[in-house]
Amino acid sequence: MVTLLHKSEMTIPQLAKSLKITHAQVGKLLIELGLEHPGIARIGDSVFIDDARFKDLEPLVFNLTKESGKIGVISCTHFGSKYQQLSYLFEFYEECYKEGVSHVLNCGDVTEGNGYVYRGQRFEMFLQGFSEQRDYAVENYPKQDGIETWMVAGNHDDSFAASAGIEIVREIADKREDIEYLGRYSAIVQLQDGNTSTLIHHGEGGGAYAISYKMQKYIENIAPDEKPQLFFLGHFHRIHQLFLRNIHGFGIGCFQSQTPYLKRKKLDPAIGGYIIEYDVNEKDGWTLKKVKVSIVPFYKPIKNDYKNYPH
Repeated sequence: MVTLLHKSEMTIPQLAKSLKITHAQVGKLLIELGLEHPGIARIGDSVFIDDARFKDLEPLVFNLTKESGKIGVISCTHFGSKYQQLSYLFEFYEECYKEGVSHVLNCGDVTEGNGYVYRGQRFEMFLQGFSEQRDYAVENYPKQDGIETWMVAGNHDDSFAASAGIEIVREIADKREDIEYLGRYSAIVQLQDGNTSTLIHHGEGGGAYAISYKMQKYIENIAPDEKPQLFFLGHFHRIHQLFLRNIHGFGIGCFQSQTPYLKRKKLDPAIGGYIIEYDVNEKDGWTLKKVKVSIVPFYKPIKNDYKNYPH
């Protein structure tokens, strides 16, 4: 049913016909699904999804009420891939802990997905299906005292929503007190009660002839009144920085080594993340007084690292 509603709003009779069940059974199913999918809404006979976490609508807004501090930024951990680099992810969180980081922002692709994101993907995975990847992430995603992780879902995570209407990142967050789910693909994290805006985004498509090109086009197409001060772009497995239109743009690396798919595409991923120290100036209309950037890179992938974490 959720898959049908992702495509369009439907009436009770339309759902009954499509699912080949009675109207009463549709009503019972809606009650049961409502417990797992609060985004499903019903007005009269019309049923639709009314939750930004289940739709590609405007990003949700979250507040990080600190005038200054340090945040970690990562993307593309790809839990379930034989090429995941979980040991390095633990090292990154340890570095965040040493540096006094309060929050880590994850720009999506937390999991490897349903195995059909691209041809042959399932042969590059050691975890198959929704439950295995969810439970593995809940058990193995790094925990550090004093650090919260805020996540959006990327296209690999979203493959479960597209095929079965299940939000895997949301389910992971529901089972971990230190993880917050921010929605699909994009979220706005406002620093210091909304004075400074940070946009987290998971991109789409392949790379370009120049590493910075996709970042440039994203920033150029942000409306003037919606510009963030910090823009974090995941998906492309590249580490780079760009300052354009008074926006500090950061291409976010990954925690996955080169897969056979990436090798065929002649793409070598950058493993690692950022620790970003910021200072908000309340007297300045722009409000972002200082941005100090530290890259935490990992140069040599660990072969078969997934075997170090039995499932």
